[in-house]
Amino acid sequence: MKNSCTKVLVLGAGSVGVWAARELAARGHEVVATTSNRQTARALTCLGVTHLKWRWEPGASWRDILAVNASHWLVTVPPRMGPEWAKAFHNALQHAAEEGHVERLVWTSSTAVYDSSQAGTLVESDEGHHISRHSGVDMLQLEDIHRRGNVPFVAMRLGGLFGVKRHPVKALLRRGRIENGDGHVQWVHERDAAAACVLALLHPDALPVALNVVAPAVRTRRALIEATMTEERRPAIHSGGVSRQVSSNALGSLGFQWQFPDPLTWVMEQGAMVEAGTWEGPHGRLNWSKHPSHTSDILGRL
Repeated sequence: MKNSCTKVLVLGAGSVGVWAARELAARGHEVVATTSNRQTARALTCLGVTHLKWRWEPGASWRDILAVNASHWLVTVPPRMGPEWAKAFHNALQHAAEEGHVERLVWTSSTAVYDSSQAGTLVESDEGHHISRHSGVDMLQLEDIHRRGNVPFVAMRLGGLFGVKRHPVKALLRRGRIENGDGHVQWVHERDAAAACVLALLHPDALPVALNVVAPAVRTRRALIEATMTEERRPAIHSGGVSRQVSSNALGSLGFQWQFPDPLTWVMEQGAMVEAGTWEGPHGRLNWSKHPSHTSDILGRL
């Protein structure tokens, strides 16, 4: 598989899906990605990726997806519209993958399969049926739909995504009051998440049914905020929280190399993003963000 061209379907060309499509195309694979966003469609075209306008809802036809005739599917569609719609989507996905004789199905699951109150080091076998506080869905229940199917399946359990448009400190500041400031937060850069998905998608050997995708260095909320904001700008940070680390050693044993192993290093280089917006230029929309530095000799970064 390493030396041959594989036809890949990326179902959901969001932040992770676009990076994965880019890497797959750069390796010479034929890639078709779904999106309903015109900007993303233009970007995919520039990357040599065919885009397909398709969005699932109950009763939606999978005919156009099956017509792609891709042997490998990467699904980055998160649970939406509550647990019943999420289960309906994954049941339909599994049925379509079986009908299309897919050779490997990879889905971006979440570390929400682990008990948020459990301390220590967590590995894939520590999974359990827990409700995600972000989506309100039992992620392990969705994984089980594919485990019971006949298509080789890998669940990529991502930590919290970060990147240029997903600044970790900005995400923490949305809540205003910072609770459990000494508790660890599991993060992964969106490019690392995409690269891990590509590795799992194209790996020539059988893989575990689940792999954790979390940056090796685990950091607390307090460490991220204090490293990027001057004392007078910081919100109140309250103590407490669980000391834990979701281990990605199983992924590392497959030869995965991290581009962004430490979220703290990344946020220190970026500064604490506090403002963002868009500018409509002659060639389309540009996104901008302002990053006041935590050092006194730099006024900001734009």
